Amino acid sequence: MEWEYSSKFKQHLWELKNVPNRSEIKFHVANYSRQLNGCIAVGDLHQDLDRDGLLDLRNSRITLDRIHGHTQGLTQSSLIVYGDGRDS
Repeated sequence: MEWEYSSKFKQHLWELKNVPNRSEIKFHVANYSRQLNGCIAVGDLHQDLDRDGLLDLRNSRITLDRIHGHTQGLTQSSLIVYGDGRDS
């Protein structure tokens, strides 16, 4: 991942690099899947916020700010994804 400025979001964001068939995959604020176009949103709980029957993400802004705080000063990082056991 690389820390870089996003002209669309007008702030620095983490971006996954070297993903086949993708030009960009950013980590940005989004509470609803309709706010994403292949990017990654973060939050602290899945919850049906708008009562449409789909799980949404709660506290996306707060969670992203926390991640940015923990990674302050870094320009590159790695992402390790662990399964939660529900799909095994």
